[in-house]
Amino acid sequence: SSSSPSSSSSSSSSSSLSLSLIWKAAAHSGTVNALVVDWTRRLVISGGGDYAVLVHQLDSGRVQARYTAHTDEVTCLAVLRDPTRPLTICSGGRDNTVRLFSSCMPTAGRVLRGHTEMITALTCSLLDATAQPPQCSERCADVEVTGAHSTDDGVARLAGSSEASSSSASLSAVCSSSATESDRWTIVSGSSDSSVRVWQV
Repeated sequence: SSSSPSSSSSSSSSSSLSLSLIWKAAAHSGTVNALVVDWTRRLVISGGGDYAVLVHQLDSGRVQARYTAHTDEVTCLAVLRDPTRPLTICSGGRDNTVRLFSSCMPTAGRVLRGHTEMITALTCSLLDATAQPPQCSERCADVEVTGAHSTDDGVARLAGSSEASSSSASLSAVCSSSATESDRWTIVSGSSDSSVRVWQV
């Protein structure tokens, strides 16, 4: 008997896939919550429910480093993508902190505090001192963004105002006022507390 069109199509699609498992590692003792790949260094970074951040070799799966400074689940990860610098990992956790780990830092890392609920999103980037800041239009809000090193709460505030911008405020743009040193970089974190924070380190 002939196959139905649906089963024939499914069989054809399955046979056209060529997948192979490179490695499998049960390195975490809890749920794996976050993953990021550093293709330049050929590394896989994972964050888990066991409070740990692990660095795996992409080709073998071998755990190259383990960081355990978080006091609750690791919920998100980002990596500084600059091959000229030591591997630097940003991690966010259910302990409301953002932590920085590096091959040249102590295993305890560096901690950024200010969020009042779990970290849900992270990104980081090296500041480019040669880049020209965008020109503000008339509709552009003049915003001063400050981090944990310059204010107590690390909240973005309107210039000339003591009031923190509310989570429902809509800003058409945020413009940088000046370039900084080429070795500085920024971390942007989002949280269940409805805030976005910009940190400069």
